[in-house]
Amino acid sequence: MLRCLIKDFETRPSVTHLLEHPFIKQAHGHDSSLRKQLSALIKEQQEHGCRRRTRHERINTRKTLIIESSPDDDLVNLEVLDEETIISHLQRRYGELQIYTYVGDILIALNPFQSLSIYSPQFSKLYHGVKRSENPPHIFATADAAYQSMVTFSKDQQFATQRAPALRCFNIG
Repeated sequence: MLRCLIKDFETRPSVTHLLEHPFIKQAHGHDSSLRKQLSALIKEQQEHGCRRRTRHERINTRKTLIIESSPDDDLVNLEVLDEETIISHLQRRYGELQIYTYVGDILIALNPFQSLSIYSPQFSKLYHGVKRSENPPHIFATADAAYQSMVTFSKDQQFATQRAPALRCFNIG
């Protein structure tokens, strides 16, 4: 089923191929019971709300580090995606020292012109092998995604960075 998430539609399995998968075949004929289970799960979710996940790590302190992602972490989720909206969200996030923001697969990084404590090895571990949506945007998430893609698909990965006026590319492999 992981292959269904492949972005390249030419290498992604077709619908007919998916319908032949053993997981899908075993569900055939159990539609009503699966529908009831799904309804029960939805009802439970609505009654109890979302469970927030936190990660407990030590970063130069003995406090618990709680990292939550928010809907504006990825501007693609906005209803209106125009220049004015993007700039307004980036300004607000920059004011909150959230210097990284996603726009789909693109990571926007703004220079905070100050030292931030978000580059330690302990902080990096928060991004190892987790889903992108579990943590706020960060270059560590982009690096981990590139590494995971390189390992999974056995293909080199490439980063493109831009700092006005030049564009820089980095190959990983």
